Amino acid sequence: MKVWARDGSKTWVLIHVEIQGEAERAFAERMYVYHYRLFDRYRVDVVSPGC
Repeated sequence: MKVWARDGSKTWVLIHVEIQGEAERAFAERMYVYHYRLFDRYRVDVVSPGC
């Protein structure tokens, strides 16, 4: 969704939630793919927890 800061600037907030019952080997790669696809499509900065 788009949100506006107090200074009037527009930014996006994208929330991705996954519920996992156990560790997954491919998780880091999947998060990387989500990250670059969002950047490639929308050309916005993407920040993920732990990055």
